[in-house]
Amino acid sequence: MPLTSEPLSVSGIDLPPGTVVDLCDQSSDAEWLSVPEDSYVTILGIKLTGRMNFDCGKFEYGTLFEATTLGGRHLLRGAVISSDDLYRP
Repeated sequence: MPLTSEPLSVSGIDLPPGTVVDLCDQSSDAEWLSVPEDSYVTILGIKLTGRMNFDCGKFEYGTLFEATTLGGRHLLRGAVISSDDLYRP
């Protein structure tokens, strides 16, 4: 996406300008995203940035945009989290 474009939604995720998206074959769902380091997307209330992988729209793993507490663990900006981390009680 151009840096000056309007936000776009893919797989139910609002993408900031400058995001690179690879779509699954024969689908409009995301296979992976690359979000500029000064921007983020929100998945289940968690802000993520950089490269994120999906299984045709289902989040697999990505990098935290900011320090976050998940499942009682304090994780720093840049920590890699997986879908298991997001769904852990």
